[in-house]
Amino acid sequence: MDECGGPPSGRPSVHRRIPVGCYNKMPFELLRRLCAETMPVKLVKKDEIDKLVTLREAGLVAADIPPILPLEGLNAYAGAAIVHSVTPKGRRAAKV
Repeated sequence: MDECGGPPSGRPSVHRRIPVGCYNKMPFELLRRLCAETMPVKLVKKDEIDKLVTLREAGLVAADIPPILPLEGLNAYAGAAIVHSVTPKGRRAAKV
C-alpha cells in the first residue's frame, strides 16, 4: 500500500473528461491531504464533500458520495462521504 492508499478500489460512478486547463480550479488542497491519509477516509463537512464530488468527477479519487437532501431551502448531504482511494491520475495531479 502506498502513501495514497494503494490502487483504486473502483472507478468513479460519474465519468467526465476535464480539460487540462481546468485543473488549476480543482480542490488540490483536499487531494493532497487525502494522499497523506490512510484509506478509507470519512468526510462529513459539506464544503469538503462538494470538493470531493469535483475530484471524483475528474477521476482523481474513488469515493462514495451520499445523496443530497433539501432542508428548508438549503441542500445538505444525507450522510458522510467515504473516500476509498486516490487514483493514479490523482496521485500524478497532486504532485504538480
